[in-house]
Amino acid sequence: MNRAALAETLDRVAGVLASAHDDWWVIGSAAVALHGAITDVSDIDILVSQRDGVTLMTRWHGGVTIGAASERFRSTPYARLAGAPLPIEPNPVLALSSTA
Repeated sequence: MNRAALAETLDRVAGVLASAHDDWWVIGSAAVALHGAITDVSDIDILVSQRDGVTLMTRWHGGVTIGAASERFRSTPYARLAGAPLPIEPNPVLALSSTA
């Protein structure tokens, strides 16, 4: 795994989400790598609120491909962001709860 590519991509995402309204999380293989495991990271999955997902997509300086939700990818909208060392897939959720 290329840690420099991961770090640069996360820096770009963090810059765009610096003004996020809600908490956001790195999930998937990127999260596993951030915890120190040696794993392949082919993209970065970000769990965001619906409104912050839209913000990320509209403020992103790079290509944004919008797709449709499916059985495998239920995010609405499903998107893939290009223009960083690794592609980014924001996963907007309809609502986030801060209670367990």
